[in-house]
Order: sequence, then structure tokens, then C-alpha cells
Amino acid sequence: MSSPNQRSRPQRPAAGNSRRRDRVILSLVGVLSLVAAALAWSRQQRLTEDALPRRAATVIANSALVAAPKSIIPQAISPADLAQATTRADGALVLHQQQADLPLTIRPALQQDIQALLDKTKVPYGAIVLVDPQTGAILAMAEHREAGDIVGKIGDLMRPDTAAASVFKVVSAAALLNAGQTPETQACFHGGKHGIDASHVRASAADHQCQTLTEALAHSTNAAFARLALDHLQPGELANMATRLGFGASLGGDLRSVASQFAEGQTPLDRARAAPGFAGSSLSPLHAAMLAAAVANDGKVMRPMVFASDAEGHPRAPQVLGQAITPDQAKQLRMMMEQTVVAGTGRHAFGTKPRALRGISVGGKTGSLSGQDPNVYRHYSWFVGFAPVDHPKVAIAALAINGLQWRVKGAQLARDGLSAYFAPNKQPGLDAADAGQ
Repeated sequence: MSSPNQRSRPQRPAAGNSRRRDRVILSLVGVLSLVAAALAWSRQQRLTEDALPRRAATVIANSALVAAPKSIIPQAISPADLAQATTRADGALVLHQQQADLPLTIRPALQQDIQALLDKTKVPYGAIVLVDPQTGAILAMAEHREAGDIVGKIGDLMRPDTAAASVFKVVSAAALLNAGQTPETQACFHGGKHGIDASHVRASAADHQCQTLTEALAHSTNAAFARLALDHLQPGELANMATRLGFGASLGGDLRSVASQFAEGQTPLDRARAAPGFAGSSLSPLHAAMLAAAVANDGKVMRPMVFASDAEGHPRAPQVLGQAITPDQAKQLRMMMEQTVVAGTGRHAFGTKPRALRGISVGGKTGSLSGQDPNVYRHYSWFVGFAPVDHPKVAIAALAINGLQWRVKGAQLARDGLSAYFAPNKQPGLDAADAGQ
């Protein structure tokens, strides 16, 4: 035991504690040095950036994050928006959108001719759409509505305000070919010129007329199509082909369009009336042109396109919505539709072709139906088609809505619209044969 008077000796720190303290001090010194260096570098960077233009300073500060500019995706437009288009120095139409001038597929001179053609007719309502079948590019799209005429209050380029009428026979013919029938498949029938009733859907001793599918399409024979559909198509096959060809869904793309509609119905009589276009279908001029374009384009349905490129000048790629029928079936259908112009319901309109159309084969389908409004008489007159038949360069749809006083038919509008397209001064790249010389 220590004496109370004995002085205690101080404890000596352990060697391990001393070493840890030294390391902590060195670490703090290192951190402080790094902070000082960082602050000095930051001050130097600010001085450097202040001495440079703002854009150059941004590039330096973000040199590791520089990326290519994003392309501007065009927004869908309406026909009214097209009125705001302006002409660029090179002659192209452009539409200002999202702070950029986006070039259009519409050809200015052709557009002007089509609009002038419609205006000249003074039809209560008229519309023409021309499209490149291979790309879906809209080449011209115009409408006319006669001021003060109540008949013309119905009709719209991109809305299915009107019945498809006999244009729907193109869909029915496609369905029959897809079901294994041929252009020579025959049906015997009676009556049916102005409507289909129960007497037309079953075999009868009155069935003295017989036509092939080609003849029925060319002459737009309602009863023949009713019989062909009932004899060779299963329930649902007509609706399926309508869906493939764009009915029931918006075509989308650059244009704010409304879907055309089709309802096959539940009974044999419903289907017999739907197949020739008496019931169940509506159609817009834009969709009608895309329908003709699908036949012209070996059965491929394209998305309509009105913007040629993005703001950086990159061409926009065409979009295929689907393959409605095979290329062989489409070729058969084109040959069948040519007979409409050569010997069928379109022969009068195209009998004497304008100079620009001479030597150019045209395929098409007419449609004709009177409206149901008891207060206002309206007659809808359609034509959809393409030219030349062998290698189509253009597809067209034309609609005329007349009142009691007729102005023009859809087939006449289509004839003159195609003539405007093939005019040599509108087609600088066409050879003599294509230009009808």
C-alpha cells in the first residue's frame, strides 16, 4: 500500500493510441488541402466562364453530356390548319409548328388546281384527295362548300359524314378474293337495283341474270354482291376485311381523322344489305383515298402522311398499317376495277379523257346513294381509284353531294383531278408515256 505522502506518477499513453491520433490529424490536414484546392479550381472556372460567351461556357461545363438535337415530331393537324401553310423559297409548302417550318407533302400547284376545280363546279359539297399509294403521302386535299346551300352542310374531308354506298363493294370484293373466290366466280340474281329485301337473298326462278364478280363490280350490281357474300363468306369475314382496310379505327398519322364505321349485322339479310353498301358503312374522303391506295399498293394499308420531313430536314419514313390482301389478290382487284372505267359505271365520265389522261389506264369504283333526310334531298356520288392500273402512281377519292339540281358527279371530279395530276407541267419527272403524250 502506498504512503499518503507518496507522489503519484502520471500515466503514459499507450503506443497504439498515439499512432491513431497522428493518423486523424494527417487525414484532417489532407481534407482541408483538398477543399482548398477545390475552392481554388472553382474560382478559376468561374473566371474562365465569365471570359467566354455563355454558349461556349455551357459546352465546357457539359462536355461529357453533349447529345444530338432531338427531331421535332409533327402534331396531327386538320384541313383548317393547312390554310396556314406558306410557300418556302424553293416552292415547297411549309407549316409553322413547334417553332419550326415543317415541309409538307402537298404539291402547291396541284393543290391550287384541285381547289379551283372544286370551286368552279359550285357543287353544294365536293371533296378530292390524292395520295401516293406507296408512301401514304397526301399530294392534294381540298373541299368546297357552297355558301348558303343547306345541302352542303354535310360533308367533311376527314369525318365519315356520308355513307360509303357502292364504294364498299371494293371491300366486299377483297373479302371474296381473300376467301378463295376468283374474278370469274358467278352469281345469278334478280332485281335489287334500288334496295335488297328478303326475296333477293335466296335462289328463285326469277334469277335470270348472272354475272361474274368482275362484272358485278364494274356494273355495281347490288343483288349479285348480296348473293356472292351470302354464298361464299362466313359471318364475320366481311367485318374482318373492313377492319383490315381501316374501318373502325382512326388512320392516325399527321391528320386528325375520325374513323369510318362498318357494322355487318346479325342476320343474312343484314349481311346481304351490307355487302353492296346499302347499310352499315360510313366513309370519309381521306379514308376513301387510302382504301384505293391499299389496292394500288399491293394490298398494303399505309398511314396517311402530310409532313415530308422533320425540322432538321430528315425525311420521314412511310408507315405500313397492315397487309389487307395479298399482292396477287390486289392485282386481281385492280384489273377488276379497271373494268368499271372501261365498261362499267365509270365509262361515261372517262369515255372522253382529257389530253393529260390519254394513254393512261384508270381503275376505280363509283358509289351512288340518296340521303335519308326527309327535309333536305341529298345525293352522294363517289369515285375512288388509281392510275396507271399496272403501276399506280396516284390514288384518288372524290365525293360530290348534290341537291335536286345536279352540278357534278364524283367520277367527273376524279377524272379532272387525275388529269390535273398527270398534266406535264405538274409532273416534271414523268416520262412521255406517264404524262399521256
